[in-house]
Amino acid sequence: MPCVICFVGYAGSGKDAACNYLRKKFGFRKINTGSYMSRKLEEKGISPTHENKCKYSKLLLKEFGDNYIINAVLKDMEGHEKIAVSGVRRPKEMRTIKKHHPEAIFVEVFAIPEKRAKRRKVSVEKLLARDEHDVKVLGLKKVLEKADYEISNNDTKKHLYARINALLKKNCS
Repeated sequence: MPCVICFVGYAGSGKDAACNYLRKKFGFRKINTGSYMSRKLEEKGISPTHENKCKYSKLLLKEFGDNYIINAVLKDMEGHEKIAVSGVRRPKEMRTIKKHHPEAIFVEVFAIPEKRAKRRKVSVEKLLARDEHDVKVLGLKKVLEKADYEISNNDTKKHLYARINALLKKNCS
């Protein structure tokens, strides 16, 4: 049975760090949901900044279909036994992954705003504004509430990796 771990959380919480660890240490296929939107923006000659993703997301989803991103994720999951997904932010995406991969687990990675802002090199105010957008527009809070597990990323990467190792042992052995 495949091992599918979807890391969810606010910007700068450590979702990509978790996926990168699994990719490098255990050979997981890493999939970042944001890369699909970035690719479409770049094809249109638009810089894939967070602001542009927010500005153009409705237009792109209308043009390519509401299921564009999740369908691309599912296609990239095909043929892989170990998959780490970063950045699921919409409840519909979560439900779709669970429908196609009932074995998938969702893990909220959390960190305090000050640490997240430092990692992203933005002000706490700007980060909290992004959090508000992700909650109100995308429905991120509903995704976080339905996560199967939570892991803290408020200290060192070594601690994060130890928490991921424990999660793997429990779910993917």
